[in-house]
Amino acid sequence: MIAMRFLLSLVFCIFVHASNYSISGLDSDWQNWNKIHEIIREWSKKQVNKLRIRVQEVIFYPFGGGDISPIYFFPNFSRLIIIGLEPTGNNFSLEDEDGIRENLRFFLRRGFFVTRDMEKFRHSGILTVILLQLDQIGAKNIQYIIGYRHGFKLFTITFDWEEKRREITYIQANLADSNHFNWKILLEEFQKFTLFVKGASFVLQQPGFEKIREFLVARADLVFQDDTGIKYGDLCDLGYKIELFGGYYLRYKIPGLEKFFQEELKEAYEQLPKNVLPFSISYRSHQVEPNMLIAYKNAAKLAENEAIPSDVCEYDSQDLPENLLDE
Repeated sequence: MIAMRFLLSLVFCIFVHASNYSISGLDSDWQNWNKIHEIIREWSKKQVNKLRIRVQEVIFYPFGGGDISPIYFFPNFSRLIIIGLEPTGNNFSLEDEDGIRENLRFFLRRGFFVTRDMEKFRHSGILTVILLQLDQIGAKNIQYIIGYRHGFKLFTITFDWEEKRREITYIQANLADSNHFNWKILLEEFQKFTLFVKGASFVLQQPGFEKIREFLVARADLVFQDDTGIKYGDLCDLGYKIELFGGYYLRYKIPGLEKFFQEELKEAYEQLPKNVLPFSISYRSHQVEPNMLIAYKNAAKLAENEAIPSDVCEYDSQDLPENLLDE
């Protein structure tokens, strides 16, 4: 049962069917996006089975904004944690329907949101964007609650999808080293997770984010990311085994991104037969070839006599988490 203290917060908690969350004018974009997701699911399943790696029940997606695409890479997930700078929002709202539609259209065609554009929607925020996506996947029995924990605003959505109860938590937080004392307390409960990074503005490659890099690699035995995540060379130095997909031969044509080109990653790709990643969902969607890597430690490998689980995620919370809000 939901804790009694939540009963005082029912003005923030909505219990409705997912079909109530919709926006017009994006039918063809949703259709194309759903096709891409089917391709992603098949590709990810094939790689996980081939490498015999274990996906954690918790998926951690820093700098993810309103993107819930990890659920297609890991369809057996139980809990998805997304962290971003964008405002959470206060409830589902299409008050600025045209602006939300344009941002969603950009996302559906390019595979990422632009933070400065999403910051305009402080009332609807990321909550509205995620609820609209859940409508498209046929989520049922949606519940959400908004609150604060350790000074950070966040929301948790629970819903049924493909005969399983799921949970998505979005936390509005700055993960810079200068804010380390605050976010460390907030995130300390997450001891093990699978890490997913894409379209991350190369934050994890920049000075001032050493602490979050240390936090992530200490807890993630398995990493799915594009080239905007942790540097390839750093993952190698940390003992990860790495599988490369797609290509990495051309530099970005976007002003300011050239400095993040990784020569070491380019050399690694040059030693492999060229292959095509069958989807594009990040900065390299249009101008240059997309890429993805899977990095894993020995701890993520299944034992030789261990069967590949049909559902690796056993976490199944039927209620909203009781420790979501501060006392």
